[in-house]
Amino acid sequence: MADRLFDVVNVLVFNRPDYTRRTLASLAVQSDAFAGAEIHVWADGYTGSQDQEIGRPDLTGEVLAAVRELLPGATVHTHATNQGIALIYDAAERLALARSAAPYVLFFEDDLVLGPDYMEAMSQLMTWGLAHDEVAIVTAHGHVNEYLTGQTPVPPVDDGPRFVHSLWGYAVKTAHLRRTAPFAAEYLRIIRRFRYHERHDHDIRFLFARHGVTVVHGTSQDYAKHVALLSTGRFAVTLPVRLATYVGQVGQHTTVGAFAALGYADAPAHPFDPDDYRARLARPVDWRHLLTVRLLELQTIRARFFVEEIGKQTETIEQLSRRTLSFHLQRLAMRTPLLQTRLIAERMVRKYRAMLRRAPGDLTRPTGFNERLLHRIIHDRDRRLKILCDKVAAKAFAAERVGRDAIVPTLGVWRRADAIDWAALPERFVLKPTHSSGFVALVRSAADRDTERLTRQAARWLRHDYFNLSFEWGYRGIPRRLIAEPLLIGPDGGTPMEVLAFVFGGRLKLMRILHGQRATPAECCDWIDPSGRPLAIGSRVPTVALPLAPAHRAEIIRLAEAIAAGFTMLRVDFYITDAGIRVGELTPYSNSGCLLWDPPELNTVLGRLWEPDFDPALLPGREPPAGTAPALLQQAADRANPDPALASPVH
Repeated sequence: MADRLFDVVNVLVFNRPDYTRRTLASLAVQSDAFAGAEIHVWADGYTGSQDQEIGRPDLTGEVLAAVRELLPGATVHTHATNQGIALIYDAAERLALARSAAPYVLFFEDDLVLGPDYMEAMSQLMTWGLAHDEVAIVTAHGHVNEYLTGQTPVPPVDDGPRFVHSLWGYAVKTAHLRRTAPFAAEYLRIIRRFRYHERHDHDIRFLFARHGVTVVHGTSQDYAKHVALLSTGRFAVTLPVRLATYVGQVGQHTTVGAFAALGYADAPAHPFDPDDYRARLARPVDWRHLLTVRLLELQTIRARFFVEEIGKQTETIEQLSRRTLSFHLQRLAMRTPLLQTRLIAERMVRKYRAMLRRAPGDLTRPTGFNERLLHRIIHDRDRRLKILCDKVAAKAFAAERVGRDAIVPTLGVWRRADAIDWAALPERFVLKPTHSSGFVALVRSAADRDTERLTRQAARWLRHDYFNLSFEWGYRGIPRRLIAEPLLIGPDGGTPMEVLAFVFGGRLKLMRILHGQRATPAECCDWIDPSGRPLAIGSRVPTVALPLAPAHRAEIIRLAEAIAAGFTMLRVDFYITDAGIRVGELTPYSNSGCLLWDPPELNTVLGRLWEPDFDPALLPGREPPAGTAPALLQQAADRANPDPALASPVH
């Protein structure tokens, strides 16, 4: 069967007979395309599944009945316990490598209903992919989820090949599976330590970093696939012609109501024209542009190599990615001050390019907001930065200047995870590492108080020096500890409003107000100057009018200027709680100097805040938006939960 495009087909099913039946029926309609191929169905076990946590019973029997009815010739692999999708994929991939003699292996998940021409399109894609070494994966489902959620602009219908993020029904080259097997083994060693949905995010991010890619949020097996692609200079490709329907409405990431509101259910696929499909594939591919779209359109993965260099004819993408210094060599170079500065500069410029789609301005004599922060990251070795980055030392520093009553209280500090005195902690608290940024565990109720899981998570935090991930000098070598604080509540009993106070040369000149849970559709913000005037500043978070009482504003100005005195720039973060204003953290590296300003020209305008005589009254103001603040906040809550029956009012 060496002349076949594929000879092994894997179908993955997960306790969802309604999904399984539709997916298998759509495969059976195209059974001629699978003639002569081995079909393997992988049914993950129920015991221990997250299905228990969303109230779904064990429906394994119904799933297997659907398989016997619709794919009677398939080999079925079952598991008594829940393995998690990463290990199921691993078992399927290892079997395929052992049994396949063809250039591709096919994979289908049980939440993709194939259109009747799916396999004809896949045949064209696989044939085309064989002529392009840059291509490792092809799929004909198009940008299904991006179309329906509006995550990316819908591409013109005449577009050619594009990088695809979601992989539900795809063909992967067997050569790529062999090439990336060592990376997959490293990833799975981390996954196997605990249940898949309790995986070690911190360890996985460092693994990704060692392979040349820094992932912002994701550590799932989907992200691992894309790290494997980027680190070897390969692509997952689709055409914008959508030939399948995604039906994955029940799970941890969405609800039935939200699914329906987003328009997923039974979205019609595009009509299939074989000649048009073939013509699209025949178009020349700009691989540099394709990678740029992948990195910047989705904004989930930051590559450590320059996007601009991808198109050079003298080097292949794989050679470029190999030129990236290994993680361990970088750590050695950090011991030499000159090499340290050069490596930090290279890393930060690459991060900036990937995040903001352009190169930073002059970093020798910086004038823009982002460039001034990058200059601090690259060159500033003020020892006080280590105090600011150490959460314990920063609280003591702030308390010396404004008094301990103004600081968020500390419940405990520990150097080892197994030393945490859980019995002494209240029902609601926050646990986080003192030597890093962005890592936190929120314990809102007894249901969150899984001390074994929290201990494992805390131990993972302590294993690493955050500097090796962030390259922000203030974090290098500071003590690795754990800190617990009360879970703060706002005056209304909900999440407290946050105020980020930007102080320049001891003078507060800019404030950002945040409301709603971070990284959710409910998150919104407002930008104001010290007088409370709303500013025409946009960012990735929607801007709404958020009122800040004059007394609160005056107190924040007083506290922030006292704490930040003596620094060229410092961000002081506050919470407005039911007990009054409390100082949270001190931030010398706001957003790592990679803030996405809207419009981009604001970067230059806001760079003037460092000038001692610059008056913030000169910052561009905006007219108050229509509607009251509570109404706007309710709109944000509705975006977070589109099902009216599930929405709760905002007060």
